[in-house]
Amino acid sequence: FIKKIKNLLKPEGMFALTVPNIGGFEYLALGMDHGNVMPPAHLNYFNIESITKLLNASGFKVDSIETPGLLDIQNIYQHLVNNPGYKFCVDKNPFASKEVRTMAEILLEIINSCKDIDQNKIQSILREHMMSGHLRIIASNK
Repeated sequence: FIKKIKNLLKPEGMFALTVPNIGGFEYLALGMDHGNVMPPAHLNYFNIESITKLLNASGFKVDSIETPGLLDIQNIYQHLVNNPGYKFCVDKNPFASKEVRTMAEILLEIINSCKDIDQNKIQSILREHMMSGHLRIIASNK
């Protein structure tokens, strides 16, 4: 797929790509129980570091990466409603740093202990810290 894009773009060409962020909060919390972990629909999973490496190795310059997600917190809540007593697996997720896992654990504790939480505020925190469940990448030919 990436090679095809490379061949189609003009030398100064740019493209936008969105992929699930396996290092994002939703994936940290739910791991293999996440609704988007569903081969064959998604065969490859990326985090910020891995998609950057792939694009750079394929001859692209990453111009910007953001995690613009809006549904991470809503998806976590829905999972909790559908699976009472669910045990999160943040500490077992190998796709994020210790700091990111710690932040995810704190956010999960807030979500679990507060009924009247402002989901938009937590979602904003996730976007600010590049922890939303999807990546939006703008890349250009080198």
